[in-house]
Amino acid sequence: MKNNEGFFLAEAIFAVLLLTLVMLVSFPLLYHTYQERQAIEQKKEALSLLQNALLKWQAAPNDDMLPAVPATRPYVLDWKKATEHEAKLCVHWPGLHHEEYRLCSEGKK
Repeated sequence: MKNNEGFFLAEAIFAVLLLTLVMLVSFPLLYHTYQERQAIEQKKEALSLLQNALLKWQAAPNDDMLPAVPATRPYVLDWKKATEHEAKLCVHWPGLHHEEYRLCSEGKK
């Protein structure tokens, strides 16, 4: 009787099945991680935009000079003037799954 070395068809099918199961479990996790990373990057950019807008407003000699967002970005700035030397700035943008994200801050001159 010969000693046949190699794989049987059942072993090969089992290996492919195992690999498929691992991929089915890992792909949704990787996709979710990718979406979370995108949301964090958007929040970082919005926070940077908020800081820059507040700094420009504080440095502006005239209270009417409120900075605007470039049209290429999906962010919208909302200014609410509390007093002559105080203002509240909110930035909002559409996020994942059509959710609306919002960051707000107050500034004083």
